[in-house]
Amino acid sequence: MKQFFYLCLGLAFLLSSSVVKAQSNATDFQVKDCAGIDRHLFAELDAGKVIVLSMVHPCISCVSPTKTAIDVVNTYATSHPGKVLFYLTDDVGNTPCTSLNSWASTYGITGVTILSDPKVTQSDYGSSGMPKILVLAGSNHKVILNKNDGINSTELNTSILSGLSLSALDDLSGLSKFNLYPNPCTDKLQLSIEVNSMVPIQYQLIDLLGKVVYQSKESYYLQGKHTIDIPVKDLGQGIYFFKLIVNQSYSIQKVWITQ
Repeated sequence: MKQFFYLCLGLAFLLSSSVVKAQSNATDFQVKDCAGIDRHLFAELDAGKVIVLSMVHPCISCVSPTKTAIDVVNTYATSHPGKVLFYLTDDVGNTPCTSLNSWASTYGITGVTILSDPKVTQSDYGSSGMPKILVLAGSNHKVILNKNDGINSTELNTSILSGLSLSALDDLSGLSKFNLYPNPCTDKLQLSIEVNSMVPIQYQLIDLLGKVVYQSKESYYLQGKHTIDIPVKDLGQGIYFFKLIVNQSYSIQKVWITQ
């Protein structure tokens, strides 16, 4: 039954007509938001942040997907503070900020960055949507997700975690290398690390909803090679993200658990 569920879920994502095939890299902008604060997209992405944009008409049909996106982004406030940001933008940048702020307030959308500038438009990302949801990440400014007219929390979480993986620091200070295997796995993962100097290490498994389903204690490892067994047999079949934290740096890798 689980295999059938995940097969259907994967096919739904692949066949969804609202997933847009458009440019694979973001278009930069340097604008002031509706609060008068400077926003530079590429500077944020280069700093390792993941940007989720909801481009609205604005319209009634834009409300629910936008709120879903905000709710998902807010779940990262504790696990990845300051790393996942949400922008609400006008679809073509011609709606006055007063009108866009009023629309957002009317539907209970508060506490978010709001932009309305012709330098930020849906036309850079293929066909228009109501709304268009984008996930942008990485120093190469990749478009991780480009979705029209709706969103669900699972696909948005998957895209954000992929973005965090792109944006993660590659130089895990204190480690010369690490390897995670087998992948796919059934009952356990093995983490192989080579430590240059004694460092605190912790690791997590995160599901597609962004929930930490397994977390180790932070432990110090001496210089040398170490192999760590990570039990996964009690976790459900599916895709997870393995987060390795060394000092305050981290790396994320996708893993598959099968039964």
